[in-house]
Amino acid sequence: MKGITAIIGMVVCFVVIVVGIIILGGDVMDFLNLPSVLLVVVPTVAATVSAFPMSVLMKVPGHFKVLLGQEYQPTEYIDKIVSLSEKARKEGLLAFEKEQVEDQLMQYALRMMVDGLDKFSVKFALEDCINGIKERHNEGVAIYDKDAAFAPAFGM
Repeated sequence: MKGITAIIGMVVCFVVIVVGIIILGGDVMDFLNLPSVLLVVVPTVAATVSAFPMSVLMKVPGHFKVLLGQEYQPTEYIDKIVSLSEKARKEGLLAFEKEQVEDQLMQYALRMMVDGLDKFSVKFALEDCINGIKERHNEGVAIYDKDAAFAPAFGM
């Protein structure tokens, strides 16, 4: 849903700008100057590409999959964890062996518990995974931060 709201927001902004230009008696084509667009967009993309290794840039299409994908629902995770804890209390930790969980991090945690790791080892391993996820996400955010810094400079 978050991808749809982003698209709706962009469309509404675009429509408001076009309507504003028309109401003020301007010509929309005055604002759509191909050479100006090229002088901003192409150098912004080129500067961003030169600022990051190809391994980082190759992940950009995946960012759009995330943007247009399903919205994160924390209550679903909470409900799943409560359900799993009740199952563990009734059937023991070995009941997790047959449990199918979509979230890879939760699946990893369940596997460690079934393997008999102590709670400190599980906590440390999960914190390590979460830190890795944060680093990967920060790497992606840095791309768009650079774009946001470069575009106004080239637009001047």
